[in-house]
Amino acid sequence: ATLSEERFKGVVEHAHEIMLLVDADSTIVYASPAFGRQSGYQEWEILGQSLFSFIHADDIEDSKRQFALICAASSNQPYQLEYRLSTQNE
Repeated sequence: ATLSEERFKGVVEHAHEIMLLVDADSTIVYASPAFGRQSGYQEWEILGQSLFSFIHADDIEDSKRQFALICAASSNQPYQLEYRLSTQNE
């Protein structure tokens, strides 16, 4: 890996914000360590699951609507969305 890749990885791995990579059918393909720290889930419980499995029930409909709009835009640009997280203890 290049020095810039290592720096990027260091920033993501130690960030307090949750960062996810999600494919077009809402499957989580990457979850930053912050996701596990804040939700209580282990990485193996997150990867391969639907993004919507981890969003608070009151935010599901809005998040699905926004996700559909993002997918329809057919852009590879990152998006920032904020929703309440459903934690493992709920």
